[in-house]
Amino acid sequence: MDEIIGWIGVGLVVSAYFLLATKKLSSSSRIYHLMNLLGAIGVGFNAFAKGANPNIGSNAIWALIALYGLYKAFRGSKRVDF
Repeated sequence: MDEIIGWIGVGLVVSAYFLLATKKLSSSSRIYHLMNLLGAIGVGFNAFAKGANPNIGSNAIWALIALYGLYKAFRGSKRVDF
């Protein structure tokens, strides 16, 4: 089951990037950040199940960035500034 969740996570992250690169989504869109958040959770879950600590760390950071983007998107900001 962890493999399926991990692959779904990968699919979400890669799809989000593809949609961004093809200008189907904007980097400030809620769906883009939600796809990244759910993808990071899925891949992170798989990494946790496998004990892959560096992968857990990178996906935790990825999820935090996505949460920040969602926060900015829901506040109505036109740009995601750092």
